[in-house]
Amino acid sequence: WVSRRSEKFNGAIGEPHDFSCPGNPQAGRAKMIKVLCYHQNLLQVPCHLPWNVSSLDLSENRIARGTFTHTSSLKILNLTSNQLRVLSSSMFDGLGNLTILLLRKNNIDRIEPSAFAHLMKLKVIDLSSNKLHSLNALDVVFKVKSLEELHIRENNITNFTTKDIVNVPMWLRELDASHNPNSFIDVATDALYRLLSLDLSFSGTHSHITWIIQDPCFLKGFNQIRKIVPNDFANL
Repeated sequence: WVSRRSEKFNGAIGEPHDFSCPGNPQAGRAKMIKVLCYHQNLLQVPCHLPWNVSSLDLSENRIARGTFTHTSSLKILNLTSNQLRVLSSSMFDGLGNLTILLLRKNNIDRIEPSAFAHLMKLKVIDLSSNKLHSLNALDVVFKVKSLEELHIRENNITNFTTKDIVNVPMWLRELDASHNPNSFIDVATDALYRLLSLDLSFSGTHSHITWIIQDPCFLKGFNQIRKIVPNDFANL
C-alpha cells in the first residue's frame, strides 16, 4: 500500500529526484525532491534537509520525538517503524502542505489535542500497529477536516462504537479498522454515513462479534465493506 500510494502522489507533484540522507540544502533547487533516510539508525529527525523536499522517508529508525523545520514543501512523510510514543502538539508544526502521514508500527498511545491542528491539507493518516486501544483515543484524528483515509488496524481496539466518534471529517471516505479484537460493534449514530469503504475484517475473538446497527440502510451506501466471519450478522 505504501509504495503504490507514494508513486501515485509523487507523480502528482512532478517526479521528485531521490536524495541521499541527510541531504544537502543547496541541492535540487529547481525541483521537488524525495529524501530517503530509512534504516539509518537515526535517533532524531535530520536538521539539514533540503528546503524543497516533497517526500521524506524516515522509516525503520529509532526516532522517538522530533520537529520539522524548513520543510514546508513536504507532502509525504513516512515515520513507519520508529519509536514514537506521543505525538506532541508541536511535532508537525510547519507542515501545512502535508497530504500523507505514515505512522505505522510505532508505540503511539497518546496524541495531544493539537498535534494535527496545522495540517490543513492532510488526506491520509496511517496509524496501524500502534497502541491506541479505543476510538476515544483517536478523537483528535477525526478532527482533521481534510482527512479522506484513516487506517487504524492492529491497535487492539476491543469495542467499535460510533458513540465514541464525536467529529467526523466531511471528506472521510475510507476507514480501515481491521485486525482489531472487536467483540462489540455498535453503529448507533450516523457518524460514518459518508464512508464508501469500511474494513472491519479479522475482527473479534473466537469468531464471535455482536453487531448493533440502528438503521439497516447504513450499509447501503458502501462500495465496499469487509468482514471475515460468515456469521457476524447473525447477532444483529
